Amino acid sequence: MGARPPSPLAIELNNRYYPKNQHTKTIALIRSTFPGRSGKLERSIAAYPCTEESNPNRCMRVENYNWPTKNQLKVNQIAKGYSMAVVDQDENLILAIDHSWSDDCGLGIQGWIVGKKEGVLDEVVVGAGDTLVPISAWYPRPDVAAAYPQYNSNPNCGFIVYLPRTAKHQLTFQAKAQGVTYSKNVTFAGSQPSVYDFAAFTNDDDGIFLDFINLVNNNNLRVLEIGSRIVSPGTSSKRSLFSGAASYTGFDYYADANTDVVGDAHKLSQYFSGQKFDAIFSTSVFEHLAMPWVVAMEINKLLAVGGITFHSTHFAWPLHERPWDFWRFSDEGLKVLFSQALGFEVIRSELYVPLRMHLDTMIQGQETLTTQPAFGGVAILAKKVAEINSDKFRWDVTLTDILTSESHYPKPKA
Repeated sequence: MGARPPSPLAIELNNRYYPKNQHTKTIALIRSTFPGRSGKLERSIAAYPCTEESNPNRCMRVENYNWPTKNQLKVNQIAKGYSMAVVDQDENLILAIDHSWSDDCGLGIQGWIVGKKEGVLDEVVVGAGDTLVPISAWYPRPDVAAAYPQYNSNPNCGFIVYLPRTAKHQLTFQAKAQGVTYSKNVTFAGSQPSVYDFAAFTNDDDGIFLDFINLVNNNNLRVLEIGSRIVSPGTSSKRSLFSGAASYTGFDYYADANTDVVGDAHKLSQYFSGQKFDAIFSTSVFEHLAMPWVVAMEINKLLAVGGITFHSTHFAWPLHERPWDFWRFSDEGLKVLFSQALGFEVIRSELYVPLRMHLDTMIQGQETLTTQPAFGGVAILAKKVAEINSDKFRWDVTLTDILTSESHYPKPKA
């Protein structure tokens, strides 16, 4: 690690510059940026083979990378000394694929496309075999616009698209017996996801969340949302979902237009002295709570007896909003948090968003991991049936006791 090198292919990763590594395989790195689900620009690294002769100044090794051929990639110099991999271009279009991912059921790609002719592109359709999918999710790519100012391109030229399709595989089996080799070619379609007949789930939490919404609106309840701030691009306030509520109060760690009270959920009841709610809910919040059991106790303190509470969070999900991404939950784990011992009665708890897990590096004995059921999310709906017994349940540890003073939830972008 050292000072910024003069090489045009120097790469900054986490504000540090990486020098050439003395390994047999060296690559040049390419930085790209894209909007993450939190609304922040997240960085990713693409790579292509290079030699000491072609880029002697700054190269670095990357493990387990599927190397594209030299014909697949060109390197165009762009602003600030960074480089961008261009998959293909002709007299009409410039097209780049930053990332791709696939399984037997579909193919996803993320990249950008620019038209060289007058006017912006009105429509882009991507095809894989007989499957044609129009690109509907477009994102800003100011780096591309800066790299190609000669074209009248839309700054929202970045895209993400998923093409559902069943993969076809062709394998050759060779078997030997008594010195004779037998060969057999087999062609088959890729496997579809298993049917998880032991778990009641939906593709999202709309079913159980809809139950919560209906209970609030039909009974004119006072509702509190924990984590009311609008974080992810394209999302909106849930306030409008509760038109029949007696009141809606938004609570969050940071302020925004949808947040009425700002504070730490671990001390939730302290912000509402003498006040009770009939319904309290959160979505994608509990994984960010350092001590979720404390928040469960705080929810009990604020709920009126007979009041309801709904929470959805993650069973398996990529890291996000670091460093405050603390936990993952199963349905049984949420039942413990909202158990009878803490004054709750579980109405319903479900796993949702079925998914399959893939190892980037295969571990012996885990070859069938992908066939095992897993889920992206989990949700619970519970009712308060009793006050919490503060003599039984105490946790006098604060956030500052368990986290360093430098640790905080990522601040909103200005």
